[in-house]
Amino acid sequence: MDLSPSAFVISGLAMAWGLFRFRLFDITPLARDTIIEDMSDGVIVLDAQNRFIDINPAAQRIFGYSLSDVIGQPFAHILSQQPELVEGTSARIVETHVEIVIEKGGTRHYYESRISPLYGRRGHLTGRLVTLSDITERKQVEEALQRANQALRMLSECNQTVVRATDESYLLRDICRI
Repeated sequence: MDLSPSAFVISGLAMAWGLFRFRLFDITPLARDTIIEDMSDGVIVLDAQNRFIDINPAAQRIFGYSLSDVIGQPFAHILSQQPELVEGTSARIVETHVEIVIEKGGTRHYYESRISPLYGRRGHLTGRLVTLSDITERKQVEEALQRANQALRMLSECNQTVVRATDESYLLRDICRI
C-alpha cells in the first residue's frame, strides 16, 4: 500500500490550514490598507457614477468630512464648493490635474489634485481615483520669489534711471514714475 497520496493530502491540508490560520493571503491587502490610511496625501475613490466609494483620513481632514458622511454620496454634491475639482471628474476618461484652494481658519491651503480614470478588466471605466497633494509651501515660496523678482525689477529700473539722468529734476521725475 502506497502512503504517498495520503501524505500529499495531509500536507496539503496542513499548508491550507497554515495559510488561512495565519492569514498569509491577507498580508498584501493589509499592507495596502495601511499605506493608504497613513498617507499624507488625500485619496478618494469614486465609482463610475462619481459617488464616493472610499476616502482616506488625509482627504477627510482636507475637506472636513468623515467616511460615513460621504460614502455613496455624489462627489459633485459633497464638494460643490470646489467646482474645478468636480469638473475634473465629469465625463473625462483621461488623467486630469487640477489645482484647488481651501480656506481653513483664515489660512489658504493649496492642493494639487490628480484625477485618474480606473478601468475594469474589460477596459470599461469603473471609477476614478482622486489624489490630493498639499502644495501650500511650494506656493508660498513661488509667491515670495515673485515678490523678490518684482523688487529686483524696480531696483534695476531705478539704477537705469540714475545712469540716464542728466540733472536732478529729470532724475526725480523719472524715479517718481517708477
